Amino acid sequence: GQYEEAIQYYNDALDINRKCADEVEASSKPKKTETARNHKLNTARLLALMANIHLRQADTERMSSALAEAHRIFREIGAPDEELELAGFDLYEISVLHPECAPAA
Repeated sequence: GQYEEAIQYYNDALDINRKCADEVEASSKPKKTETARNHKLNTARLLALMANIHLRQADTERMSSALAEAHRIFREIGAPDEELELAGFDLYEISVLHPECAPAA
């Protein structure tokens, strides 16, 4: 229920993963490719978690933005979009609690 605090922690984790991915890619060592991909995968998953929180807060703009960025990263690294489900939330419940989120849900 402490959504803003959770978002801050997720933002901190995003910064770390993005920085690590950039540093690993900059090293241009072949063995590092999988490590960079894993950092990007973690970044996309964190964005999906943030999208869940924004949806719970009825903030469809921030939810859509986070989910769109997560999908972009998943496509970039060739990961399946199915892993970005808005898991952990009952979308029907959210659409009842926040009718403005129903189309996004």
